[in-house]
Amino acid sequence: AADLGVEVHAYAWGESETTDVIFSRKIAQRLGFPWKHVDLPDDFLVRYTPQWADIFGSSMHFHGMYQMAFLDAIIDEPGDAIISGFIGDVLSGSSLMQFDKGSVVYKKEWYKHWTTKEARHVLRVPIDDALEETAVEVRKISDTLPGSRFAKSLIFELWTRQRFFTSFQATLSGYWRGIATPFINRKYARFCLSLPRIALENRRLLGDVFRRHYGKLAVIPGTYADEPFIRTGRYLIKQRIARRLPPALHI
Repeated sequence: AADLGVEVHAYAWGESETTDVIFSRKIAQRLGFPWKHVDLPDDFLVRYTPQWADIFGSSMHFHGMYQMAFLDAIIDEPGDAIISGFIGDVLSGSSLMQFDKGSVVYKKEWYKHWTTKEARHVLRVPIDDALEETAVEVRKISDTLPGSRFAKSLIFELWTRQRFFTSFQATLSGYWRGIATPFINRKYARFCLSLPRIALENRRLLGDVFRRHYGKLAVIPGTYADEPFIRTGRYLIKQRIARRLPPALHI
């Protein structure tokens, strides 16, 4: 959009010290986009739960209601369509899975809520039968999918989880004011699914694209990784200083 000279207004929502807010502001500054921070009300869970349930039923967990508060806040802002950006992290190699003794575990920590041991302790009800039933169902679905074990895990993740995530933002934005999502289509998805594991592990291909074509953005860290794709001398100096400070000051 910046290369084409399109008029874009950028926003970030949530608490001001979160990485999303900090890094999105830096990205907007680099690209020359107007940027605005939108604070969220403390009562958005109470205000938006009935509306979320009315739109999605129980097929999506209720994690996205903060976006309803954000959309309400920008309803009178300039522009027509809302571009929500790259959707479907599994296509970039962000949420690859590993199979361990019949169970399925997400490799990324932010997708793994409890270990089996923790679940047994926290729930305080018998769950072994449910875990075995789930494992049987996972194996049943996996056995019907084509390709290698790696390909199966990608398709499994897309079908069981990401298919909801690739649509809920568009659904919400369309409900409020219209939507443009130019980054998801079958041709693109098939290309990503055809890539070998080495191109996707730790988002390798995505990192190469940023380093080669988007250098101004590749020097900015993000929620995608602990470090930027291009580590500048200034960044390394700041990193060395930060390591001597208490963890609370690292950001």
